[in-house]
Amino acid sequence: MSQENRTPLDHYRIRSFSAGSQWIIDGAKLMNGQFVRWLTLMLVFVMIVLLANIIPGAIFVYSLLVPVFWAGIFLAGSASVNHLEWTPGILVEPLKLRRTNLLILGGILMILNLMISLWLLSSLKEIIDFDAFNQAVKELAETENRQPLMDMFADPIVIEKILLQMLSASLFFIPIAMAGWFSPALVFEYNLKPLQALKLSFRACLANFLPFFSYSLVALVLLILSMAFLPLAFFILPLLLATYYSSYRDIWPESELVKKATDEDQISISL
Repeated sequence: MSQENRTPLDHYRIRSFSAGSQWIIDGAKLMNGQFVRWLTLMLVFVMIVLLANIIPGAIFVYSLLVPVFWAGIFLAGSASVNHLEWTPGILVEPLKLRRTNLLILGGILMILNLMISLWLLSSLKEIIDFDAFNQAVKELAETENRQPLMDMFADPIVIEKILLQMLSASLFFIPIAMAGWFSPALVFEYNLKPLQALKLSFRACLANFLPFFSYSLVALVLLILSMAFLPLAFFILPLLLATYYSSYRDIWPESELVKKATDEDQISISL
């Protein structure tokens, strides 16, 4: 069977509200016996994100590679389920098989997010004096004087305008996030074209709004706990990475078609 003919079922599963919390439980089960691998994967991923934000220009390269990394996390989940050996290098393993489509996907998402970010920044510049804001932040860092910063946001009308602009931007960011959420895994597993994967991911996330809502609530609580008790972050953050696979596989159960495709492609998991 050729790769071009392998496509996911249009009838993806629509899950109940409680499925969101089950994804977290399944993510924990996924890490059973492989916690050190998931912890190392999380640390490497966080380091990549930090370097991308520190090194000038690296953020654009990182943005192109984001779908590759998430496809790698999906692959780590698959390897864990099948009790295969793997290392953090699995993050870039998808480049060997789906490089072109994953990089194009990264480019599409980067452009969409950049356009909305620039629009939001332009809108906020009409509300906030960024030169004064930067000076107030600098003064806070040097003298711990919060007054200039507090004065800038003392007017409730200014706060209302900022919140309105942020809400408007979220109306665009959220659909993009929905389209981008499962698309790396879909491109990797089914060799879909980027636009096909974006469309299918959006439809599946929209149809599964309720479980995603419950998942977000539980994930938010876990993140708050990880910030309150820092050591917990070393368990919670790897767990949330593992839920990427558990949520995807719950909506698109593995089929014999996928297993055969994986055998044909001879994907190397043991790195």
